[in-house]
Amino acid sequence: MLKINQQKPNSPKWTDEAGTAIPYNRTTNYERKAERFTAKYAQKALNLNEALTAFKTALSKEVDELYDAFVKEKGSELGKGKGSITIYNFDRSIKIVCSVKEAITFDENTLGLAKRELDEMFKDNLSGVDNWVAEMVTDAFSNTKGNFDTKQILGLKRHKSKVPDQRYHKAMDLIEQAIRRPKSKEYHQVFIKDAAGEYINVQLNFASV
Repeated sequence: MLKINQQKPNSPKWTDEAGTAIPYNRTTNYERKAERFTAKYAQKALNLNEALTAFKTALSKEVDELYDAFVKEKGSELGKGKGSITIYNFDRSIKIVCSVKEAITFDENTLGLAKRELDEMFKDNLSGVDNWVAEMVTDAFSNTKGNFDTKQILGLKRHKSKVPDQRYHKAMDLIEQAIRRPKSKEYHQVFIKDAAGEYINVQLNFASV
């Protein structure tokens, strides 16, 4: 739970970030106003965050309940699983979308072994390896801010049948072994039709909640 620290205006001393006690009469008018302003809006932000979290929890719960009702009505036993669920009101002026996305990360040690196999393959410069393969692998393993491009690395597997070198095949098997799916995440969107009949997304930043 985050705690807001606010200096009391009637306190004879205020404590700075180094833990030093500063006499109140040595603080400036700006510092006193900034103290009130930051505490006020930090508390408002916390209140909004709590309300948004509660909203998301309630929405997710009721989406699950409605989907269960839909499944039972259709006589199916399928669970929600991955993908998207869209719920409309009767005249379809409102729709609520729940998307379940599965995050993918890689075990870096196993991914490193895959990259080593590919590097050895390129080092030999075999005629069976075209330049487009080398460019594709280089792009896929370009590490930006500590992150690999998941889509590009997984995309390498699609070309397994086009590259005859067995080291490429081994590298693709290692990439498969390197895949980690830490947790699936739900994303919710609420749309309302405007006067022109277009769905407008009500902006709610649930992703960070």
